[in-house]
Amino acid sequence: MKMANDMARATKAVKDAAAEKDFDKAFRLVEEAMKEQPILWMVMPTEKFSILLNNFPQAEALTYARDLIKKNNAFATVIAMRICEKEGLSKQAYLFAVENYTKALEEQKFSLVYDKLADAYSKAGEMKLAIGAEQQAIAAAK
Repeated sequence: MKMANDMARATKAVKDAAAEKDFDKAFRLVEEAMKEQPILWMVMPTEKFSILLNNFPQAEALTYARDLIKKNNAFATVIAMRICEKEGLSKQAYLFAVENYTKALEEQKFSLVYDKLADAYSKAGEMKLAIGAEQQAIAAAK
């Protein structure tokens, strides 16, 4: 329970700083939280990515995402999900999400990942590929 409360408190502090447009503080809090609570190794960098994606040039956010994924491939699906949650990004951003979902599918053929892949293709304007991915989601679910 304490760990969940600490995680919620750290995440809220980062989000509050970002909401106030104090990005230096938000990024400092990300680093401090990871040092104090190593269990946050995935949560805090993902929060930083979201801040970058929502407030900085898209290229900067994607560069950060690529670096995270190079360090640990576990970030790939989470980053792809955050990209697809946001409307109005470039085709390049959504294709980056496609790339990461595709990598995830090399390991596990889950219907949910195919569904997310379909969403990424759709947002990239690749409707035929989106339909194909959705058909794979249905097949994997059976």
